[in-house]
Amino acid sequence: EAGASLDELGICFMFAPKYHAATRRVADVRRQLGIRTAFNLLGPLANPGGATHQLLGVFDDARRKAFAEVLRLLGLKGAWVVHGEPTEGAPRGLDEVSPAGPTKVTELRADGSLAERVVEPRDAGLEPVPLSSLVGGDAKQNARIAEALLDGEHSGARTAVVLNAACALVIAGAASDLREGRARAEVAIDRGDARATLNALREHMRGDHA
Repeated sequence: EAGASLDELGICFMFAPKYHAATRRVADVRRQLGIRTAFNLLGPLANPGGATHQLLGVFDDARRKAFAEVLRLLGLKGAWVVHGEPTEGAPRGLDEVSPAGPTKVTELRADGSLAERVVEPRDAGLEPVPLSSLVGGDAKQNARIAEALLDGEHSGARTAVVLNAACALVIAGAASDLREGRARAEVAIDRGDARATLNALREHMRGDHA
């Protein structure tokens, strides 16, 4: 089902417990502990889709290079392992490309080498936004924020999404630099392509494609 979605729509959702039995068995324990465990680290490395390129965030900056090494051993052709530097609202940093300030990146290149770089929103032609502009709520509120973004609303959430999408496009070789990636991401939103993809994914998951 996920493979059909990926083939038809270019996107799919993979729920880890359906693919990795170990994550299903420890789910209750993880909820009871209420703290980060090794499974928070293992999840992004256990992609059942066999991705060749990946944008991967880590909550602990000290693990960036180790994660890039693992991705190299897994045979990926290109990846960025990122950690947004600590800023107001995130004293321990972010496990994504930060829309508020600098992000440290360990880059896995096609030749297998690793390189270090720092990315900032302005590298993509975007103005930094405070993390307070990204605050969400319950599932319904978060869905409303996501849909407003896809309907063209300009917000801190849009900046975060466009910036991370730009990085993913560069990693995949679909954009030559972050500014081109930003432009492509913005067109996908403003033209309605991203919204149409979400609607198609919903229909697919409801079985309306059958």
